Amino acid sequence: MEIKKKVQGVNLIKFLLVFFRIIFFISVLATILGIIIKGISLSTNSGPMKTVLPVLFSIAKDSSLLDLGGDGISNLKVTWGLGFVSASALPKSFDLLFFLTKLLSFSCGLLFLRLIISILETVEFGDFLISRNAIRLRWISVLGLVYVFLYSIELAISHIYLKEMVDLPGFNIINVIYYTYISSGWIFICLFILVLAEVFKVGALLKEESELTI
Repeated sequence: MEIKKKVQGVNLIKFLLVFFRIIFFISVLATILGIIIKGISLSTNSGPMKTVLPVLFSIAKDSSLLDLGGDGISNLKVTWGLGFVSASALPKSFDLLFFLTKLLSFSCGLLFLRLIISILETVEFGDFLISRNAIRLRWISVLGLVYVFLYSIELAISHIYLKEMVDLPGFNIINVIYYTYISSGWIFICLFILVLAEVFKVGALLKEESELTI
């Protein structure tokens, strides 16, 4: 029974390795292609590439919603939402700044995937509890926090540009500071991984000491 479980575990690790390697390869290609297309768009005046701008918004006007559990009517109020605006022919300086921020976010994602692949490779070879994996977990946590920060910058850049462009009754663009509250769950996960990395480092050091003692 134990042998069967070990084989299943190895097969799962191999599957995850193949999966994350494919995702990493596709992400690298998409990043390179995006850089090429954006470079052509910024260097020419014809056929600009559309830029997708994220936007935090709220709808002040209350709407009615049928009460599906009874005969009454419930009020619907959108306190916050995350949407996207597709825009073209943006000012080149603004477009370049937004693209560079987006590129840094994608770079964090690529490094994130690379670290996960490295950890899975050590698991495949049966040498998981090592100090290098603790360092990798620490970097995964840091990259997650950096990504939240960079996405906040993207929202701030989008907010600066769109706040004077959008004119819809009851539609309000929320300040980017509110995003910190929305992303608190993701921040908590990153901090938990950081704590886990320190625990993992202690475990790896204890393992190394026990092996030296033997």
